[in-house]
Amino acid sequence: MKKRISILLIMLLIIGALWSCGSPPGASDSEGEPTTTPATETPSSEEPAETPADEGGDVFRYGFTGWWPDGKNPLTTGYAISTTAYHSNIYEGLMMQNQDMEIVGRLAESWDVSEDGLEWTFHLRQGVKFHDGEDFNADDVVYTLNSIMDYHLPRHLSSMDGVVSVEKVDDYTVKITTEEPKANMIDVGIIDIVPEHIFAPNTPDEAAAQAFINDAPVGTGPLVYVTDRKDEFIRYKTNKDYWFATPEYDEFVLVYFTNEDTKLQALEKGEIDFCSINGTQLEYAKGIADVVVNEYNSITFMELGFNMWNSEESKGNPIVRDNKYLRQAIDYAIDYDQMVEYALGGLGIVHKGLIPRETPWRWEPPADKLREFNPEKAMALLDEHGFVDVDGDGLREDPNGEKMQLRCAVIESSYKDQSLVVQKNLKDIGLDVEFTLMDSARQSDIMDIENGVDTDMYFWGWSGDYTDPNFILYVMTTDAIGGSSDCYWSNEEYDALYRKQSVTIDYDERMEIVHQMQELVYEEAPYLILYNSKAINVYNGAKWEGLEMFPGNSGSYLNLWTKVGLKKIQ
Repeated sequence: MKKRISILLIMLLIIGALWSCGSPPGASDSEGEPTTTPATETPSSEEPAETPADEGGDVFRYGFTGWWPDGKNPLTTGYAISTTAYHSNIYEGLMMQNQDMEIVGRLAESWDVSEDGLEWTFHLRQGVKFHDGEDFNADDVVYTLNSIMDYHLPRHLSSMDGVVSVEKVDDYTVKITTEEPKANMIDVGIIDIVPEHIFAPNTPDEAAAQAFINDAPVGTGPLVYVTDRKDEFIRYKTNKDYWFATPEYDEFVLVYFTNEDTKLQALEKGEIDFCSINGTQLEYAKGIADVVVNEYNSITFMELGFNMWNSEESKGNPIVRDNKYLRQAIDYAIDYDQMVEYALGGLGIVHKGLIPRETPWRWEPPADKLREFNPEKAMALLDEHGFVDVDGDGLREDPNGEKMQLRCAVIESSYKDQSLVVQKNLKDIGLDVEFTLMDSARQSDIMDIENGVDTDMYFWGWSGDYTDPNFILYVMTTDAIGGSSDCYWSNEEYDALYRKQSVTIDYDERMEIVHQMQELVYEEAPYLILYNSKAINVYNGAKWEGLEMFPGNSGSYLNLWTKVGLKKIQ
């Protein structure tokens, strides 16, 4: 049995990434964390509020857009840009993937697995210190993982599924016991470990743990938090005592922009050193002297989601939730190729599976089930299921004879162009949909269960995992409603498959189950996957060197190896 588990680990090496889950609509600069609805309104100004002044030394400035991060507590906050801005800079997990996609130790040097696959013993790295000088040890691991379970902390709760206990063996050894063999133990291994000496006094009970803000975050990672100013900047100094490597530069500063073009202009002027850009900016960026361009396939997908909340409190049109043929017809009606060209400047790949195309867990519908762009099929499907134009005005009524009037929420800064394509496509098949442009905070409000999920459709996005498919699969479960779920879909068959794959150690058997789950999502269509994104990094190559990709053969420059390897060119 021990050998079988070892084989699983080797296979997991091939499929993972440093950070789980995904990028939301508008947070294209994140490092691949899963995303939930943002909690802070994006300011209307097109200029950064202020660029922080240098405090001396070599300062690397990273420009980002989207919305301001929604929190500093890595155990409770949403995902979005918070991951890049705070969590992955400051905190670390027990495991990580190297640039060759092999799972290696991070805060754990090594681990053993029992023959029955139920006990994982982690041997922790000694000599590691938190940014405040306190020693890292087993107490921090035990506190972090147990508090997630005991206090139902949302960010990583699903990762702890199946864990029975987390126990301290000695100061540098921790034993994790599971109820059944746990296929996604890597998800536990990449959870950010927080300092017990700071968190425990502030979290005596569940309410306190859920509410803890963690305003001055302290971790063991490559960057040390100094200060921030909302909607302006976040300043770090580099961790000169970092166990992994010693950065040669002095400061890492994140500078906030509300406008993509302003951000690129700041790079051209030398006000920032690094940023991500979109497809419409690519040719211009190539013409900027000394700018290095890195174009790569990301693990982010964007979806047109439907309000599937089966509750009397839902303010959505129930016909959207109850009729999969309407959702399938909308899928046939959308010209995805045109969307990629028009909205993304070609920086996207049409992909129908729930799990991003760049991971081994990907799935594509077979030819006999594929819904390609076909307005005629869309209209025939609507006619067949009672969505017809009764009064001859060009717009359809529903099977109950009521005029079809649907609403779609659109974050203007992220999905305006995509929505224009969909709006035209749906009008062509006789569907009257009101597309309302809004900021991310407004969409967060209307998609909240407490506010009744006051829309019928919406645009959204996630990043998948190199490491393991479990998080994206979890997002679609009934258990995720009220937490990670954005469409509030509930399906008993899917839930049963999710539980089955989570305890299936055999790689091929688990792969088959994961494919079945994606096929079910495709058939029921609570999401329509619009495309998988390509991404572009640009940086000042005359000023900086030492930037590296993750994964090593093709990936982003925003990663651990860049954060420790940056060097100012003298």
